[in-house]
Amino acid sequence: MKNILRFYFLLVFLYGSQSFGATFTGPGGDIPTFGTTSGVVSFPVTVAGEPGSIIAGGTEPDINVPAILGYNTEITNISLFGVQHTFASDLDLRLVSPEGISYTFNLDNGGSTGLDVASDIIFDVANTDCADTWTSSTSLAQPENGLLFETVENTCGPIEATFSFVCAMNVGEIVGDDINGTWTLEITDDAGGDSGTFTNFSITFASITPPVIDSGGLPIDPLACAAPVPVPVFTPLGLVATIGGLLWFGRRRKALKVTTGK
Repeated sequence: MKNILRFYFLLVFLYGSQSFGATFTGPGGDIPTFGTTSGVVSFPVTVAGEPGSIIAGGTEPDINVPAILGYNTEITNISLFGVQHTFASDLDLRLVSPEGISYTFNLDNGGSTGLDVASDIIFDVANTDCADTWTSSTSLAQPENGLLFETVENTCGPIEATFSFVCAMNVGEIVGDDINGTWTLEITDDAGGDSGTFTNFSITFASITPPVIDSGGLPIDPLACAAPVPVPVFTPLGLVATIGGLLWFGRRRKALKVTTGK
């Protein structure tokens, strides 16, 4: 689900992270549904208890940031085990997050023979062979040796997710895709006449260093959301306290001017 990270700005916060790496395993089954030769099948896996990163609060309590994909967490590995299918390149593979966002990692690869014999299909961010170089059971690139995610047709790379940083009401917000919740492996058999099965699958997540800008290029600057500090000004009429002309009041910014003495 999309999560909102709230910053409280009484002091300067330091950025830190909790390093982790965790693998979660879900069930396998028929590809496509038994008795059919095309269509979409879905297999769930629950991800829970994964930490994100920490903003150190100094004399104030630390702020725990959820594990948000693309901000402080990445998907490093997706593996399907014991996969057999009579026409490998019929298959498109995607992960759907708890928020319902779809991430593609394989599109119509393996040719007609790539999965004639049951094999593990390993996709990993550290691999250099693009998934689309797996063209048959005899091609140089083979799925059990590892393939790089194919995120769009004929283009490989890491699985990328977007997040945004927003200032509102003296509070900063990071909005993104929290990895905790139920993920779904979605397998599409987009041509008729063939079928297969697999044993189970896994997803591996790892922590990354939070970036200093969001997906739209906006700097992640908590202090930019803070209300200005009062500046005393002495005049012939007495002490005037100004707040840089603006202060958060209710739902609207209003000018504040307080005069004492005459």
